[in-house]
Amino acid sequence: GVQLALTRVGVAIGEAGSTPAAHAYVARNFPPERRAAPLAVITLAIPLASAASLIGGGLLAQALGWRTAFVVMGALSVTFVPVVLAVLGRRQRPLVENVAAEQVPVNWWDILRKPSYLAIVAGAASISVAGYAVTTFAPAFLMRARGMSLGEVGLQYGIASGVAGILGLLVVGKVADRLSGVDPRWLLWLVAAMTAALIPFSTLGFIVGSSTLAVCFIALSYVVGTAYMAPSIAAI
Repeated sequence: GVQLALTRVGVAIGEAGSTPAAHAYVARNFPPERRAAPLAVITLAIPLASAASLIGGGLLAQALGWRTAFVVMGALSVTFVPVVLAVLGRRQRPLVENVAAEQVPVNWWDILRKPSYLAIVAGAASISVAGYAVTTFAPAFLMRARGMSLGEVGLQYGIASGVAGILGLLVVGKVADRLSGVDPRWLLWLVAAMTAALIPFSTLGFIVGSSTLAVCFIALSYVVGTAYMAPSIAAI
């Protein structure tokens, strides 16, 4: 248990280092009214990686055991490091003309005193907690309550959540950019609408009798649990 906890802490450290850098890259190269779509593209890493880990990890765990699956999937992720360093290693000139004027020293106290910022952070954190709770519990539920094998859960849930997550992010990112051009508040109104949709999808996923429908509804709730990130971050 301790080893698993430390492993998860290590993953969190990696995410904490890469995610802010990726968001800063978008802010540096895109104007405010066009940031939701590129942020959505970056967030595609979540459904892509989740689908790959569910499909590959599920089949590996069923064939070789979950410990081997952890080692193999973790080792594969390291192979992307040279690619990232080669593509993003050099400092580039900003593509947005006015970005230099925005680069002023950050006063954290001034940021934390903004009610709008605190509300966005609290809302996004709440959605994240709900989304991770559903996606973490879903595989165990599908195996125990719907009689699916580990390999079946990995394959079906991985494909469904991956496809739904990718399409959802691309659509939401584009729609958010278009609507925010009319009124910036649409970024958060869109998040609120998606959050409302999360409730029936996640509820139906755990009460329908069909395993296929359960996978589909849980995958739809996964769309909401990831697509909110792009407009929320763009609003900040």
